[in-house]
Order: sequence, then C-alpha cells, then structure tokens
Amino acid sequence: MKIFISTFLILFFQISIGQNKSFNELSDSINNSQIVVTTGRIWGAEMRSKTGDEIVKLGKKVTPQLISLLTDNEKGIIAHFILTEIWRKKIGEVISSEVIEGKKLYIVYNQLNLFLKNEESFYSREEDLNENKLRWESFVQNKGSW
Repeated sequence: MKIFISTFLILFFQISIGQNKSFNELSDSINNSQIVVTTGRIWGAEMRSKTGDEIVKLGKKVTPQLISLLTDNEKGIIAHFILTEIWRKKIGEVISSEVIEGKKLYIVYNQLNLFLKNEESFYSREEDLNENKLRWESFVQNKGSW
C-alpha cells in the first residue's frame, strides 16, 4: 500500500511539474502582437495565436500564472484574452465595443481598453493593465463573478 501511495504521489508531482513547465515554455512564445485588429461593421480585436490556444487548453489551473502577466506591457493584453477564453462559461457574453473620444479610437474588450498602436496591433496604458489585473484577481476570488 505504501508503494502504491508513493508511486501515486511521484506521478502526480511529475505531472504537475510537466504542466507548469508547459505553461512556462508556452508563455515565452506569446505577446501582444498576436492580438490583431479586425474590421467589419465595427473595429474589433481577435487573438491569433496557436500558442495562446494551447494555453487555453491547459484550463483554469494556469489562471494564477496568467494573472501575473496582466501588467506586462508585452503580454498583458494576450494574457487577458486567454483568461477570457478560459473563463468564458462563467463570464458569459464577452462585450467588445469601439469607443471614439475626440479623434482617438479605442476598443474595449471584456473591460480592458485597447488602443491602436498602428493599423495591426494594440497597446494598453499602464493604469488600464493595473486595473484589469485587480478585476481578474477579484473575479477569481469571487469564484467567477464580476
């Protein structure tokens, strides 16, 4: 019986390390340039990242690691998109809208402001990234409720 329990614990530990290693390896390959501008009736944003899709498949267990990326200027936006996909069932409909203030156009995707960096990519202000991280932390603490 002791051998069975020891074997189980070793396998569980190795699987956990493997999953974390997978996230760490995958997260090195994501960046905000993988969130692209979409046009149609209104402007929008869309994740085009095979690596991001792989992280989504890892599920809710990578939420803490993703939350830690939310204030990163290079990965904060894509981390937000990945979290949104992972938690989509709890979030419900994700609202994306374009906002025009004066001559500035920006997009709000699931409560995060995305400003056009150029015709193909976005950036978020530091204060928007910080507020977004706080929202996600609260969301997770409230078990998936804004």
